[in-house]
Amino acid sequence: MPQAPYNAGMKLVILGSGTIVPSLARSSSSYLVETADTTILVDMGIDVLRRITEIGVGIRDIDAVLLSHFHPDHSAGLVPYLFASKYAMGSVRDRDLTIIGGTGLSAFYDNLKTAYDGWIVPEQYALELVEALPGEEHRVGDVTIGFSSVSHNPESLAFRLEADGVSLVYSGDTDWSEELIALATDADALILECSFPDDMKVPGHLTPTEAAEMAEQAGVGTLILTHFYPPVETVNLDAVAASRFSGSLIIAGDLMTVEIGTDMVAPVH
Repeated sequence: MPQAPYNAGMKLVILGSGTIVPSLARSSSSYLVETADTTILVDMGIDVLRRITEIGVGIRDIDAVLLSHFHPDHSAGLVPYLFASKYAMGSVRDRDLTIIGGTGLSAFYDNLKTAYDGWIVPEQYALELVEALPGEEHRVGDVTIGFSSVSHNPESLAFRLEADGVSLVYSGDTDWSEELIALATDADALILECSFPDDMKVPGHLTPTEAAEMAEQAGVGTLILTHFYPPVETVNLDAVAASRFSGSLIIAGDLMTVEIGTDMVAPVH
């Protein structure tokens, strides 16, 4: 487990709050969720190995990986992670690993194996691939994971993670989604993409107003906005959210830690 196991609720570390656009401030999408017994990577952006190393989490500490969809800014870190798990000096993985994604996950992995000529195929641990469907639940350690479809790619899934009496929902990339609102109902925290300003609406992504309105309809306690393309960085997100959302707001930043407890959601500085 990581150097400082979390003992109540969940700890969220935002490893990447950006997109595929190169940035020194924001890596592409990746998040680490830690409970008392379980450590999960949610999406695997390009810099995921560097980011987990920065926070003191090792290759072998990860119990499961959740992939919201297969676009490179959410999945490109999987290959170096699996490669390092097999060959990295002092970090060769010997614990089984579960990867959960949508329909097509097995084919996606098979294509990677072909492209990399077996270099990412485990030899000292078992790799379980789970193709989850909306409405299902899966258990990883002490975390129960629920799923809904979202409006982005055919395989796209949102995740609801529950443990120790608290709940965290992650949208991945999405447009307006009634299914996601239902999944996020009454969650303690919702990580929601917020890609472009209201006057630059792009199909398959949310604007600040849409994100705030979805969070309000779901009745979540805290909205965590993330996945920022450069134009949305000029928007006063606090003001937009305040006009549409009655809960607490957190603007995601790389390496930000958020504690999600039974009575609060708060960033740790």
